[in-house]
Amino acid sequence: MKDLLNNKLGNVQEGKKKLIKARVLNWWSPDFENNIIVRILSKFYRVEECFDPKQLDLLICSVFDVEHTHQMYDKVKKLLVIGEHVTPEFNEFDYAIGFDHITFDKRYIQFSISLLHDTALEANIKHENITDSMFDRDFGSFVVSNGYCEIRNSLFTNLSKYKHILSGGRFANNLPNKKPVDNKLEFLSKTKFNIAYENTSGYGYITEKILDAFAAKTVPIYWGDPNIAKDGIYNPKAFINAHDFKDEASLIEYIKYVDNNKDLYLSMLKEPAFLDPNYVDRKRAEVEAFLRYIIEDGKVYFKEWYQARREHFLKRLVEIKLDEYNNFVEYETLIRRYEKLKTYKKSFALMNTAFNSSLSLYRTAKKLKRLISRGGGGGKPNLGLPIDDTSQKENLFSLRLELAPSEDERSCKKK
Repeated sequence: MKDLLNNKLGNVQEGKKKLIKARVLNWWSPDFENNIIVRILSKFYRVEECFDPKQLDLLICSVFDVEHTHQMYDKVKKLLVIGEHVTPEFNEFDYAIGFDHITFDKRYIQFSISLLHDTALEANIKHENITDSMFDRDFGSFVVSNGYCEIRNSLFTNLSKYKHILSGGRFANNLPNKKPVDNKLEFLSKTKFNIAYENTSGYGYITEKILDAFAAKTVPIYWGDPNIAKDGIYNPKAFINAHDFKDEASLIEYIKYVDNNKDLYLSMLKEPAFLDPNYVDRKRAEVEAFLRYIIEDGKVYFKEWYQARREHFLKRLVEIKLDEYNNFVEYETLIRRYEKLKTYKKSFALMNTAFNSSLSLYRTAKKLKRLISRGGGGGKPNLGLPIDDTSQKENLFSLRLELAPSEDERSCKKK
């Protein structure tokens, strides 16, 4: 797809920029002007915030609400930008940018949005200007807001028995003022190591955590994507990979070894974060081309909520191709549940009506999912093997299907 985009779009044309109208929904912040996607589009277009669905060129969404499902947006191109451990739902969005290693025609690219931030550029040069004095910094840092990841909490607790770890997040804060730090990178730069654990483990799921540690010129202790050292992107010599160890005890022993070996520690700091120094620029260019393709030649795939699920779900879904290590079970589950559900037209329509009119139901389901999965990080530490996260990362559409009555329930009602 990348070659197609590059060939089709070419270089930025000089002259007056084309006006496009967009709206941001379900995002981390309502700030339109500073939205990262809007800022990229502004390099090529005049981007105007618009609240009239009939005039919109693009709806830019993330995963924090379901307002995009309102029927007034049926004829608007929808882009999903994922920053959480969520698989894109291509029956709700026409295009997506996410972590999963999947290909889906021209509708998806695999990309970590943290690479769009300035910290990615700082991480790319983290190996420059390394001094011996960096070995004499405080031992470790920990900045976490989500306290539900048990494997991360366990390392913090047990590694703290060796040396004090500065914790500056909302969770387990041990600073004198008990307040979260204002400048994370400055805070991390004062320490030799940073616990850069994700909230959950999944292939491709790499957020800003390791980039922040690299940008601060500290050594990340990483857990999250089991293939992070095998995908040819990040330099395995630049960080401590928890997935390389059979258990937490052996990981801690190695951290102690590096902590007491000046030459080894400084050599890790002097290693570049990325194996390819042009990786960040290359991926950013890919996102730019993808966004321009959506604006210039993209289309609305599903114009009607109910009909889309009845007629197009399987036909479009079978075009998805997965890389060798991506987990297919989520889409298999969707197909199976959808086949069962679509035979009940009345129930299906009723379910959609009920769901679309009840945001409180959706939010309750999210809270329940979070409690069940313990924030996506539950379970005993098992660092040597990839975490099977399929039970922890249910697709939003799967939650909806669970609301539908079973065949037995329907039979009872008839009686």
